[in-house]
Amino acid sequence: MEYIAATSGPPSVAPRSSIHTNGFGIERGSLRRPPEQFEMQEKKRKEQENTFLRSSLRKSKKLQALAKNGDNPEPMKVTSFANPLAEVEEVSVKKSITENGATRIAISDEVIENSEVLIDDGKQDHMQLDEVIISVERIASKLSSMRGRESDVAMLRDFFAAPPIQAAIEQTVKQNGKCGTTSSGIGTDSGADSSSCTSSPIPPVIMNGKAERCPSTASSSSVSPRPNVKVVEVIKDEDSYLGATVRNENNRIIVGRVVKGGIVEKMNLFQEGDELLELNGSSLKGKQVNEICDILRNLSGPITFVVAPKEETEPEANADPATANSNSASSKKSQHVQHLRALFDYDPEDDVYVPCKELAMKFGRGDILHVLNTKDDNWWQAYRDGEDTQHSLAGLIPSSSFRQQVVLYADELEREQEQKRKECKTKKKKKLEVKKGADEENLPAIGVYSDFLTYEEVVLELPKATHRRPIVLCGAEGVGCLKLRDRLLESDRITLACPVPYTSRPPKEGEFNGVHYHFVSKQKFHEEAKSGKFVEFGEYQKFWYGTAKKDVVNVIERGKTCVMTLKAESLGAIRSPDIQPHIIFIAAPSLHILRRQREVEGTFGVKDDELKGILNQSKIIEQKYGHLFDGIIVNIDFEKSFRELKQILMKVNTEPMWVPATWTAC
Repeated sequence: MEYIAATSGPPSVAPRSSIHTNGFGIERGSLRRPPEQFEMQEKKRKEQENTFLRSSLRKSKKLQALAKNGDNPEPMKVTSFANPLAEVEEVSVKKSITENGATRIAISDEVIENSEVLIDDGKQDHMQLDEVIISVERIASKLSSMRGRESDVAMLRDFFAAPPIQAAIEQTVKQNGKCGTTSSGIGTDSGADSSSCTSSPIPPVIMNGKAERCPSTASSSSVSPRPNVKVVEVIKDEDSYLGATVRNENNRIIVGRVVKGGIVEKMNLFQEGDELLELNGSSLKGKQVNEICDILRNLSGPITFVVAPKEETEPEANADPATANSNSASSKKSQHVQHLRALFDYDPEDDVYVPCKELAMKFGRGDILHVLNTKDDNWWQAYRDGEDTQHSLAGLIPSSSFRQQVVLYADELEREQEQKRKECKTKKKKKLEVKKGADEENLPAIGVYSDFLTYEEVVLELPKATHRRPIVLCGAEGVGCLKLRDRLLESDRITLACPVPYTSRPPKEGEFNGVHYHFVSKQKFHEEAKSGKFVEFGEYQKFWYGTAKKDVVNVIERGKTCVMTLKAESLGAIRSPDIQPHIIFIAAPSLHILRRQREVEGTFGVKDDELKGILNQSKIIEQKYGHLFDGIIVNIDFEKSFRELKQILMKVNTEPMWVPATWTAC
């Protein structure tokens, strides 16, 4: 294929000695062919060029956007084209205006008649320049992947890089101040005065088969033009996720969420609010979210998106400064990493409200979660402590407010259903009810009921030599808490100690006041209890016993680790910044193991109801107060449980631990 240099006047036939074949270097002038044969070859060559242009550009009707230069042209986006292939000779291009206002684009010395575009004051459907560029880029990319079409690609790129084409575009831009809005959402609102806009964003340029986003030129109009579309290509592995979610909005596909750690976030492919126009050459307009997900799930390898970035609105001049500061603070908050301790169990498979089960994260009560993004009021992005944040996606977790709303709604539905059951008098079947024990009925919640608790902010704190954290054992009566406490104290009397309790009973032989007990009268004991001196107290065999908070502090001040047992109701009184206990729940094993433990201890004939009561009480305590536990030991084997307790004690005294942020606030 031959190329002739463009001239300002009508194209003339260059000397034959200067005309070369493409790549062979054979001078046609040396062959001295007859003029008739040469003219036939020239005519055939030009017909081939015209056929190619008609099939690739003219039939798509998108070339018309470049020729709109009539009296009342449609608005067109400002653009400029850079020549990406400098080594290819320029194509001879001529633009002329016919008498009836039609624009003709000529290549070499022959005019492509079918490329004429009549501008008839908007009666025809005009294509936006962004869509023209996308179409041309797709054609060029397709030709690049085909063998033997390199010259066609070069000619196509050179056609748009030719100075006459650029001059026509620039001239049109000067006459049209701003971009129109296409059906795909590209461009800005066309209702403003076009004369007030001096420039518009530059669309993507065709360069080496890739579409690049060019910088925008500032506009003098009060209406900010919409950013340019861009072409994004990404390599997707099979059964992998890009790390983004989409939603339907006004018949468009909008990026709803970009997940931390995904390909989209790492490569900054697109942002939340961007519109996805095409996927691998197929338009996404009008498609549903489920269709897009199904398509992407089955795709692997290179994937190409056409994206229209979200239109950013500039703050108004008379905007409230307080509102602007609030938005800025909210943006900084969303970027701040929060360390939270989960106070409830969550499984996305059981959640009907989760927006994307594949991205949602399952976690248990007590897990440490590192929240990275809180922009969404309902769903946060987080990693579980210990996960690889470099090679894995962040998970979606329900926000604190959303979790509380779900619980309240579920409780309301349950109350309504219970009310309907009570009002239904037609069915009078006697139902089997599980009777609650006295301990369960009198078991109050600490602060708020645990179902309404969501997360607790925590910080990583190093162990302090001046403050050894107390070890508090909690569990159902008869599960083995006292036995484990006594065994632990006997193992190390130097560094471990327990607080001296108060009692209203008289001292026995060999007992000393302040050593074994603080012996006080019954009246004095009740006065101390009313003043809130005790963290726990109760009556046993007509005598009162209690543990004072100041005695726990005395053990800490002596540089020892305080070891004690408490009932679940008393944990809230001791869980404070001045004590900072490490609470361990001793859970009951199975019914079979409980019976075997009693037999090993020499206790035979224990009734199943008694053992079931221990199991029931253990489950109730864990359900209502599990959010206060720092660790759980299932007492299957006593020796194994004791070793686990020793390991926990060592970690508390030597390793950093996650503690409530309120403990270190002061």
